[in-house]
Amino acid sequence: MTRRRSFPVMGTVATVTTPDAAIDTITATARAILEDADARFSPYRHDSELSRLRRHPGRELSADLRTVRDRCAELEQATAGAFRPLDPTGRWDPTGYVKGWAMAQVERALRSSGHPDWMLGVGGDVVTAGGPDAQRPWHVAVQHPVLPGAVAEVLAARDGAVATSGDYERGAHVWGKHRWVRGGSVTVVGPDIAVADALATALWSHGEPDPAWWARFPAYGALWLDETGGRRAA
Repeated sequence: MTRRRSFPVMGTVATVTTPDAAIDTITATARAILEDADARFSPYRHDSELSRLRRHPGRELSADLRTVRDRCAELEQATAGAFRPLDPTGRWDPTGYVKGWAMAQVERALRSSGHPDWMLGVGGDVVTAGGPDAQRPWHVAVQHPVLPGAVAEVLAARDGAVATSGDYERGAHVWGKHRWVRGGSVTVVGPDIAVADALATALWSHGEPDPAWWARFPAYGALWLDETGGRRAA
């Protein structure tokens, strides 16, 4: 029997699903890590480390913020600038990476604590471990980019990540090519939720399937949905 718990975080809803009887412990771990990341790295919170850095650019960065900064820079280079950790005003904004990074911290914490079977969803992103039982994988629903509440695709996942970028939940929120990106969605599957999250943002921002830089990520696959729900894979 699977159990489920949900809680608000990062401007969306996180959901933990697991057959583990320790679901409350698993949920508490996930919630603490995600809330801590939001408190520290949100550009919308006046007291976050990121907001303090923007007010005082010369201040010393924490080890975690340095890691996030460096990884954002690596992904920007690897995607030929399609992943842009900047907001429309040109300020450094790592939010396209931080949620996936925080989910990866949850994954490491739960695995090290001996919890082998669970699924964590935060907004359009999902990271999985094991399955609901020994025979079955987790099933991850990809929302239709236009029809509210409709499912466009169901993906099977064990020990992997599924990340989706689209404007059906938060409206236009990805800034790319000097414009707000709108229309359709891109879902990326692969081993690392932090990378998958950034790649989904990069592909959606780029606006075209299979860009040249995509070959640098052979462990990841992508599913594009256009405004009608039509599919194309990369």
